[in-house]
Amino acid sequence: MNVVFMGAHPDDETFASGTLAKYASKGHNVTIVHATKGGKGHWEIPSEELRRTRIVEMGRAAEILGADVRFLDFEDASVPSGDELREAFVDVYRELKPDIVLTFHPLVERDDHRYVGRAATDASLKASLPLHVTSLPAHRPEPKIFYFGTPISGQEPDTYIDISDFMEVKIESFRQHVSQWQDWGKPQ
Repeated sequence: MNVVFMGAHPDDETFASGTLAKYASKGHNVTIVHATKGGKGHWEIPSEELRRTRIVEMGRAAEILGADVRFLDFEDASVPSGDELREAFVDVYRELKPDIVLTFHPLVERDDHRYVGRAATDASLKASLPLHVTSLPAHRPEPKIFYFGTPISGQEPDTYIDISDFMEVKIESFRQHVSQWQDWGKPQ
């Protein structure tokens, strides 16, 4: 089975990393796709340096989870809300042929996350339509899309996956995102 995580920034996968690790451990193909390289998520590190840092951190986290990782070339804090993002996701779906997609709920408050969730949902059907022409041929069937819970989603989950055997893996992968999860000079 092909499991694809669709996120906005390196570290977004931490919301579902236990689930990703569980699927990978069972021999499924797991790919983490981030729309950006996360070049604006710091108070002090310049964008280009931060992008390089976050790519390395994400690579380490993905290795711990047993996943592959891919980055699209959208700009952090400026992920587009419409066709451009959705069309990029159509080709991701056509290439990776996911059976399951994990992404943000389309009503989540943060705009980059909301746009990714909406585009990931909308791209699902379009990827299956042979008359919707892109650089890759159509892929059917449509994947099952699951929205993961986040503290800022405002949505209550209706499905739970037991990841108790993967908590240490989840925590270790989380720890790789040093640039994001430490005191990094936030103004007082």
